[in-house]
Amino acid sequence: MVEIERFRAALWAYVGRQSSKTAAAATLKVTRTDLYRYLSGETVPRPARLDEMVKTMGAGGSPKTAAGVEIPHMSEESVTQMRDMLLHLASLLDLDLTSRRVIEGKGG
Repeated sequence: MVEIERFRAALWAYVGRQSSKTAAAATLKVTRTDLYRYLSGETVPRPARLDEMVKTMGAGGSPKTAAGVEIPHMSEESVTQMRDMLLHLASLLDLDLTSRRVIEGKGG
């Protein structure tokens, strides 16, 4: 049962990195309906199909950052969510700094 939950977490993380669920389904060579069933936990792929999907997703081991640093006690989905939140925060900070700049006019 734990293995199925790890697969679902890895699948959610993989789908989150794709441009759309349709693109993820096409890359994994499954139908969108099957993808939604796998994501919801309604069904799981057969063992051979599961192995193919895991290889395609590149899932395995503990989640790593872009620099290859392992993050213990966090699922790959959690690491992806944290990365997305940090990117969002950085963009908000950039917008804040941009709005604080004073436009200096000529003359005077």
